[in-house]
Amino acid sequence: MSVERSALNVDRSAPRDAVFLSYASQDVEAAKRICEALRAAGVEVWLDQSELVGGDAWDTKIRGQIATCALFVPVISANTQARKEGYFRLEWKLAAQRTHMMSERTAFLLPVAIDATRDADADVPGEFRTVQWTRICSADSLNAFGERVKQLLGVPGVAGVADPGAKPASARPATIKTPARRWLAPATIAVAALVALVFWRPWNVPPTPTKSSPPPSAPIAAQPPSDLASAKSVAVLPFANLSGDKEQEYFSDGLTEEVLGALRRERDLTVPGNTSCFSFKGKNAGAAEIAKALNVSRLVEGSVQRVGSRVRIRVTLARPADNSSEELGTFTEELTDIFALQEKVARAVVAKLTRRTTTAPVAVLTKNSAAYDAYLRGRALQARGFASVPGAVKLLEQAVALDPDFALALVSLAEAKFIFFAAGNDRNPELAAETRHLIDRALELQHNLPEALVQRANWERHVKSDYAAAQRDLARAEALQPATAELRNIQAFVARDLGQWDEAFRFSREMVQLDPNNADYMRGHAADIFWRKGDFAEADRLLARFEALQERYSPHRVTLRLIWRGPAAALRLLDRTAADSTEGKRLRIDLLLAMNRPQEARTLAAEMVSDLIPVTTDGLETLRLFHGAALNRLLALGREEAARRLAEEISATAAKELARGNRAGSPQTLFIRAEFVLGRREAAVAALAQWRREHQLVQNNYQRVYGGWHLASVYALLGQANEAIELLREFAASGLQLPASLRYNLDFAPIQNDPRFQELMRQQEA
Repeated sequence: MSVERSALNVDRSAPRDAVFLSYASQDVEAAKRICEALRAAGVEVWLDQSELVGGDAWDTKIRGQIATCALFVPVISANTQARKEGYFRLEWKLAAQRTHMMSERTAFLLPVAIDATRDADADVPGEFRTVQWTRICSADSLNAFGERVKQLLGVPGVAGVADPGAKPASARPATIKTPARRWLAPATIAVAALVALVFWRPWNVPPTPTKSSPPPSAPIAAQPPSDLASAKSVAVLPFANLSGDKEQEYFSDGLTEEVLGALRRERDLTVPGNTSCFSFKGKNAGAAEIAKALNVSRLVEGSVQRVGSRVRIRVTLARPADNSSEELGTFTEELTDIFALQEKVARAVVAKLTRRTTTAPVAVLTKNSAAYDAYLRGRALQARGFASVPGAVKLLEQAVALDPDFALALVSLAEAKFIFFAAGNDRNPELAAETRHLIDRALELQHNLPEALVQRANWERHVKSDYAAAQRDLARAEALQPATAELRNIQAFVARDLGQWDEAFRFSREMVQLDPNNADYMRGHAADIFWRKGDFAEADRLLARFEALQERYSPHRVTLRLIWRGPAAALRLLDRTAADSTEGKRLRIDLLLAMNRPQEARTLAAEMVSDLIPVTTDGLETLRLFHGAALNRLLALGREEAARRLAEEISATAAKELARGNRAGSPQTLFIRAEFVLGRREAAVAALAQWRREHQLVQNNYQRVYGGWHLASVYALLGQANEAIELLREFAASGLQLPASLRYNLDFAPIQNDPRFQELMRQQEA
């Protein structure tokens, strides 16, 4: 039998601190380099490629080596991904099986990725995902890996394996074992649409998937503690699903969220938001790392087992500081009394941390197990992003139909449906009325339900612009339970709408502190810092953390670098992050145009052909994110015919949005630009005059300020410099920052040589 060689010779006579290296034959050169680094660190390793003959004796020897080695190092790469069969896969399974007889605090598996293969996507045994991976991409990281392995072999009982160069964990290094799941909330905006850094907000605009490649092995971003973590600060990690069915994971996740929600109602506890707690799911992070990132001193961990109509939760409370944990108990209830189960778990945690035996009132759930199941499925689906919302609506409608008195399901259904209205996709008055009816019904059933009050405040803001009513509901919600990130988010929007920029900034900052690993909140706060404080370094730091959490680059950061340090610096950043991705190439075209290098931009555009303009859809979202920038890009590249075809589509889609009442700024801007490109100047001027009249009646300070920005860009396009500069001066007078990038922005190209424009820019830069 002929097999590939994929292991180091470590036999039973070898020292027990020897290492077994498992690799696919295509990765032999990488395996040699790893072997050399380990030997240089004094680690016992043999690499024998002569035994390629296979056979029973050789197979027995390999099995013996795996059974006795001190550490097992599987080398993971695109080659192992491509190989669906191979002897290395048997080795991996044997090593994974050996861990079942080991203490969870014993270091044995040390997966090494030698390229950009992600642990979430890797075709490996599940046990490999429960430990920290090492990513070797340079000689420095290779040498550091050798030293780290040497350290592990010299310290018996070390439980977790950190990345090379990481400081050894001083407390509870055992990894958190949770199934892999990635949350994706991506939205990419071309650099030419520079103002998107603040116009785009994740709560108003549905996320759009990106095709960009993630940066290699971005670490989990830690929130610098604002103070020493309180003894009563606790994070609830996703409960493990022990039901034996991967499809049941929505149930364990949903129950985790309900317990987390119950604990957030306790005024003497500090509990991070759902997104932050779930951000570690599927990541091989140690308890100490998680506690530091979330600025907590305790971690609630547990498992959920659903058998028939009964649910069992086992809960422990970990204290990473001294590497200790304590069983809080195992709780079992019928599925029809899930509310009691949630309350028991919350009471156990509260009693341990506060020595109280009473807990704050929690939301009553339902005794209808089918309704609860549909509710959890709907919430799980909604969490996947905007594209999954229609499916979530159907499931939540099922939950409400099964139990019309299920208040939390009513609120969740209202929230899911209202997403379309708030994002501008459906301004149908009937939709607004329906969502308000659902919220009011929930408050009839539970008049002190904070979730319903927050949703009603959001409704008042969006539909009626009744900020007094919104503030009353928000204040009442905060009186009923401690502030949540969701509450601070809506409070920030209300303050912003009223032009209370300092208050809006404060709420935005607290929002990030309450949910420190929420990437969308982080990006929104970066925009706040940039526009309201002009703190480029802090905004850049936040966007870097956003990139680490999302494991992909952020075009917003490239935009910020353009504004902060100019196009050359932005281009250098792009080269380090996403130069080869489609979106990265689009950004490069914009930067080359900004640097007055049109020939290079045209050459790159010719290579991209259809990729230059994103595939269009019938929704406003695609228009808002891409088409305005794409239209400018085509014109700047001299591709007039392509620009005309795109303008026809923009005009038709934007006109439809305007007809159904969506007049938030983008549809008018896009419609006027498209009409202008199509040579229909009279229609463009008429639409602009109508928009200016509407703008003068706007009471919402936020809409007035940013609507003025949009108006200014259109006036500039039509060559009406006086009106454009007047509106830009109003923007600057509001207390916000006019970015230096206006010097490069294609929207304002026709007025950039006007002395008044240049003087305005000098004043802002000063």
